[in-house]
Amino acid sequence: SSIFARLVQPLRFQSSSSSSSSSSSKSSGAVWMNNSAVSHCFECNSQFSLFNRKHHCRSCGRIFCGKCSSHRALVEGNEQRVCEHCFSMSTNSMRAASSSLHDSSIPSAEGQNAE
Repeated sequence: SSIFARLVQPLRFQSSSSSSSSSSSKSSGAVWMNNSAVSHCFECNSQFSLFNRKHHCRSCGRIFCGKCSSHRALVEGNEQRVCEHCFSMSTNSMRAASSSLHDSSIPSAEGQNAE
């Protein structure tokens, strides 16, 4: 029965997507790709099957295999499944923000802020 529940879940999402309380994907602003329109992973092009399942990236909404969407990143304040590209973008933006904060808030040896 758990396999049946997993197969039915995407149908529930699609049928309720017009409501404002449908899914966390809508909170990020990403429009999810339609499950039925995709038969291969967006990244590695592997064909989806019973064993190679489809996963939506919660950041961009595209569909990937489990291998290509194995990362987790903050999306709208919650840690969620994301694709490699969105994970890389998230990691890079966090590094840049951290570096910028670090550089401007720590005084240098001369007593001035580092630039």
